Amino acid sequence: MQGDTHSFIIRIWHEMVGDDGRVLAWRGSIDHVGSARRIYFQDMEQVIRFITEEVGIGAEDPAERLEEG
Repeated sequence: MQGDTHSFIIRIWHEMVGDDGRVLAWRGSIDHVGSARRIYFQDMEQVIRFITEEVGIGAEDPAERLEEG
């Protein structure tokens, strides 16, 4: 994989459905293909946080972060 390219696999499913058929709780997992790290999430904030950490957004030197992975 190129140093400036990242791949993620996101899976989303529902775990609870109300009496009226509406989905009450969504869950998911996201895998970073390059590092094989996986987290489970309940909201999109966790997805965004995971992706920014994996690609090094916000790091002092993003290129240095990429070399670690």
